Amino acid sequence: MLRALLCHHRSGSTWLSGLLEEVCEHTGHRFAQVFDADMVGGDLSAFVQHEAIEVLVYMNADYAQVRGLSDLRGVHVVRDPRDVLVSSYYSHRYSHPTEYWQGLVEHRAELESLSEHEGLLAELQCRRQQFRQMQEWDYEQEGVLELCFEDLVVQPLAGLTRALDHLELLAPAPGSHSVQPSGLRART
Repeated sequence: MLRALLCHHRSGSTWLSGLLEEVCEHTGHRFAQVFDADMVGGDLSAFVQHEAIEVLVYMNADYAQVRGLSDLRGVHVVRDPRDVLVSSYYSHRYSHPTEYWQGLVEHRAELESLSEHEGLLAELQCRRQQFRQMQEWDYEQEGVLELCFEDLVVQPLAGLTRALDHLELLAPAPGSHSVQPSGLRART
């Protein structure tokens, strides 16, 4: 069974991925973090199978790729798009790392040249694909627990416990004899 944390940009994905990676280090599950399908050749399912991934964090989840994952038990975290827009604007203008996202350098320069109102409109265009993916998502998938980022922030212990319990990650992986890290961290 593949366990997956499915997120979208500015929805706690970095925070949650770090926590999940740490859990996998202690439970012995094979872990991978994928920013988008392009970083794995456009075929998330093939990557998961080839690398024998047990726990996946899909940071910018696209339902078209998720549909292709078999035997999935997941947690999908979604955030109010209005909050995503404002958070993205300020992060992209001032602080978001550019090392894995070279296109942000040009976008940041554009945001710096615009008023706040114009910048928010430009950010809305930048987030267009993400919002479309969120709109097209199947929020009724069997085996996928839907969580709101806002609820996780208000009650993190309850939300994280619920997520880890749903993913069945509160016990060591079958056949695991150690708590040493055995994960794979996929990066561009």
